Formats: sequence, C-alpha cells, structure tokens
Amino acid sequence: MIKGKMISHSDEKSREHVFFFTGKTVSVNKWLAGRVIKNHGKHVAILYKRPEYVRFVNSLAATFSKGKSFENRKVDCVVTVYLPERQDSDSIIKPILDAMELGGLIKNDKNVRDIQIVRGYHAHAETDCVIVRLRKAEKRVDDLEKIMSAVFDQQEALPEKPKESTEPLQQQTSELF
Repeated sequence: MIKGKMISHSDEKSREHVFFFTGKTVSVNKWLAGRVIKNHGKHVAILYKRPEYVRFVNSLAATFSKGKSFENRKVDCVVTVYLPERQDSDSIIKPILDAMELGGLIKNDKNVRDIQIVRGYHAHAETDCVIVRLRKAEKRVDDLEKIMSAVFDQQEALPEKPKESTEPLQQQTSELF
C-alpha cells in the first residue's frame, strides 16, 4: 500500500503543489489483465484493470484531492522516483496522471504540458519513494513551436514545382544532350 501527503503548496500566483509518496508503486505494466471466455461458441477476450492498479491509483488520488485544482490550466510536472529495485521509471507516469484526474487536481491529463522524470536509486531504501511536483505552466514559446514556424515559413517561400510536360520522353531527353 502506498501512503502519501501533500508537503507544500504555494500562493495563488505561483500555484505549485508538492506531494510525497512512500510504499510499493504499481506501474502501468500491471494495469490490464485479461481472460478469454467462451460466449455462444466463440472465444471472447475480456480486459479489466487489475485490482492492485485500481487501489494504487485511488490511494494517489486521495492525496492529490488535497491540492487546489488547476482546472483547465496548463501545468508542468516533475516526478522524482527512488526505487530500491531496478524497474522502469517511465511506467509510473500513467498511474500518476490517472490519479491527478481522479483526485480533481487536473481536469484532463492533456493539460500536462511538460513531464520530467528524475530517476534515483537508493540502495538502502526499503520501499519506493515518489515525489510529484506540479506547477502552473509558464507562458513561453516552445522551441518546437519556433522550429515548426520556421519550417512552414520556408515551405511557403519555396518556388512552385515545375509543371509536368506532356511532351514525349525522347524529346525531353534529347534536349538535355
């Protein structure tokens, strides 16, 4: 079972929350389970969320619900994970995003603009430790937006393609020599 607490929040202007969790994490790799049943002579696959995943997300959501909602605002997220065992650190992101939505901290995970994962190993840790820092996204022009604008501007500046000729190929090649 994972235990969590909100360890800081700031004023309305900066809008930052920090949450601290300890306990056994459940990755997205443990998200789905399935079984095959026979229905009217046909085999049908049934998928469902595993109970340990649901309990993990609900535990996180209970802690996230203590923070003031960012509603539809864009947010940046930094997730710092310390895991005693070597396991994927990126597989923790989906349950965290699901829990932030379920806890009402964000309306939709599409509003999370940047996600950064900071990975650490702690040889003497007896349990997993996750720190989630969430803050209102700053207004800025992303480098990607600048690059995409430059690419599209260059495409508009390119000359038109030459029109395809209807002349026979022999005439076109003879003009070359």
